[in-house]
Amino acid sequence: MDLDNSTYSKLAAYIANELPAEERASLEEAMEKDMHIKQAFNELSEILGRIPEEKPEFDSNQAFLKLTKNLETREKPSGKDFSVIKPKKNYLTLFFKVAAVFVVLLSSVLLINWLTNEEKTLEYVVYENTSNEPKRIMLKDGSEVWLSIGSSISYNKNFIENRTLSLNGKAFFNVAHNPEKIFSISLAYGEIQVLGTSFNVTAPSGTDQVLTTVLDGKVSYNNEEISKPIFLEKGDQLTWNIANEKATIEKIGNPAEKAAWRFSHLTFTETQLIDVVKKIEESFGVDVSIETKGLENCKITSDFSGKTLEEMLKEIDFLFETQSQINKKQILIQGGSTCEN
Repeated sequence: MDLDNSTYSKLAAYIANELPAEERASLEEAMEKDMHIKQAFNELSEILGRIPEEKPEFDSNQAFLKLTKNLETREKPSGKDFSVIKPKKNYLTLFFKVAAVFVVLLSSVLLINWLTNEEKTLEYVVYENTSNEPKRIMLKDGSEVWLSIGSSISYNKNFIENRTLSLNGKAFFNVAHNPEKIFSISLAYGEIQVLGTSFNVTAPSGTDQVLTTVLDGKVSYNNEEISKPIFLEKGDQLTWNIANEKATIEKIGNPAEKAAWRFSHLTFTETQLIDVVKKIEESFGVDVSIETKGLENCKITSDFSGKTLEEMLKEIDFLFETQSQINKKQILIQGGSTCEN
């Protein structure tokens, strides 16, 4: 997101310690709330930090006296009056000259930086999940991405410095925390930004809505129709309707269940129930207890792919004659009998 020139001017004055106290406080508050302004401040600080210190100021008076002395020792042209007129000092002109030099220097640094970044952005990495099950991808910054079937992401090869990627489809993100580098996701409609958190996003191209569910941490969603970003916290689910340009936010009791699709390829063959339960806990973010001793060693052969938590528990109850009770994130499997192995 581009910032206006006045914001950049204030940031430059802030770095040079020339911004009034009231405006400094206002700008610091803006940097805390807006990730774009904070990132622009960091980049501008880095650029200005690379500008070399000024060389010793040129002494124009001494140079003029030396020139006058040299001219006076020369033979004056015959038949003509020859005199040297000392110019008046023009501090305003000097100021503009110095300012012009600074602008040229800063522009050169910005141009070099832009050309360097432009060269880097030519190299992109693209991942497309053409398999029949969710695909796990580890990014260079330590972030984890689960791509749903038929979905894709693309990002700059120099991802560690520029944590920005594009998503087409559905994905789960577990973002490595880095307060100095914002993690941005460009969607077909809108943008999501985080510093470090886990969340689920559904935003395929051509869709009529964007769906985001936060499992942990905090994220922001923004698009061209919103005056300011929408912030979401753990358990929040945002639905942005593209047609009517409206956002709906609701609280989800178990947000981990919204991201359980990444473990949806659950097929078990002669697997002990205790191992099946561990996979269910990992997939749905719940705690499962088996009341009957010895039941955990019973083996199961089944395909739970694409099934909900309730459907999985019903099948376990049917196979082992148990009764499963769900209390928020706590599940108790009661009754049943041990099996002979």
